[in-house]
Amino acid sequence: IGGGSQADLESKMIDVSKASQVSGNKINYTVTITNISGEASVDVTSIVDRLSFTYPCDQGGATTNYTGSGWVSSVTGDFPANTPKTVATSLSFTYSVDNTIEGTYLNTIEVAAAGESGKSAISSVSNNIGRGGCITCPTGWPFTDYKGNLAVTQGPHTTNPNSSHGRVEAVDIAPRGYVYNVNDGQKIIATHRGTVSFNMSLTGYGNLAVVTSDGGYSTYYAHLNSFDGSIRSGDLVEAGRVLGIMGNIGNSTGTHLHYEFRPPTGNANYECLAGHKLKLESVNGQSYIPKTIPVACYGSGACNISVP
Repeated sequence: IGGGSQADLESKMIDVSKASQVSGNKINYTVTITNISGEASVDVTSIVDRLSFTYPCDQGGATTNYTGSGWVSSVTGDFPANTPKTVATSLSFTYSVDNTIEGTYLNTIEVAAAGESGKSAISSVSNNIGRGGCITCPTGWPFTDYKGNLAVTQGPHTTNPNSSHGRVEAVDIAPRGYVYNVNDGQKIIATHRGTVSFNMSLTGYGNLAVVTSDGGYSTYYAHLNSFDGSIRSGDLVEAGRVLGIMGNIGNSTGTHLHYEFRPPTGNANYECLAGHKLKLESVNGQSYIPKTIPVACYGSGACNISVP
């Protein structure tokens, strides 16, 4: 059943254009409705302005009418309300959308004129908010196929004289009592998407796997007994990809995983997503491992965190 060609659906009386400019976490929009009918004026009967959002890495999204959304904090300025308007030569509207998180924002406006049933003028613009690329924060524990009874044995920023985490955003996780055989094969996995590299020469870290996100931050997985042989340095890995086997290589007093966050060089206040600092401990209720690690804890008893 035919519905007419695209040209048959386009308005012959009005034209609409939408331009945008990103400023930080804000998008500034300008909408212009132009009379192309050749008549002195055109009556606009409908203006529908839609905003849709897609999370980074195609993690889904939604469409909103600008209210009640977790990814739009406010709309300011002269928004093109859906009310009848008369257009002599042209009408322009300028407004801004303040965004609270990173992702892709697609804005579409559709305008209809009196006397043109089933026809409209449409314009869309798309903008990326944030650093671009496929950026996600670390998620979950860096383990799969759990072997034994794992526990946190050292938290971030510890002050114990025996600690190695004085200024490090890292956590140590080990089998309780170190009763573990590396041949049991406790698998270590990436906690986010990124480019993997393997290093055996960084002082103290032993066999080290590093996953660097598109946003520039890295996670370190140290003291591995062995690396996964099916991937190579430079490969792109997704969250959940096995990197190697937990071990006791390097500056290590027993089999464990040293799991560390590192921001891009020179950016101590880096946020993996807008408003989300890259921290192991809970910051304003945000933490990127499933349990809140006590800052400066040392020893499984003091940390008192079982994994998972």
